[in-house]
Amino acid sequence: MTLFLYLWNMERHDQYIANKLLEINERRTYTNPDDIPLNDPQRVKKLVEQDEDIFQTARLINCSWFASAIFSDYFHCILGLVRQGTSWTLPSFGVGGLL
Repeated sequence: MTLFLYLWNMERHDQYIANKLLEINERRTYTNPDDIPLNDPQRVKKLVEQDEDIFQTARLINCSWFASAIFSDYFHCILGLVRQGTSWTLPSFGVGGLL
C-alpha cells in the first residue's frame, strides 16, 4: 500500500512540476497551446513533442529531488552520523563536493 501511495504521489508531483515548467517557461522554450492556430497542420505534432519534452524534464527534476533526499538524509542515518551529532552530509550531484 505504501508503494502505491508513493508512486501515486510521484505521478502527481510530476504533473505539478510539468505545469510549473510550462507556466514559468524559462527562456521561452515552450509555446502556449492556445497560441498555436487550430488550423495549423503541424499543431498536433508540435504539442506532442512539447508535452514529451516537458514530461521528461519534470521526471528528471522529480527523480533528482528524490535522489538528493536519499543521499543527504538516509545515508546520514545509515552511517550512524545522527547519533554522533555530526553535520557531515554526502554532497549530492557534485554540488559543493569533489565530484
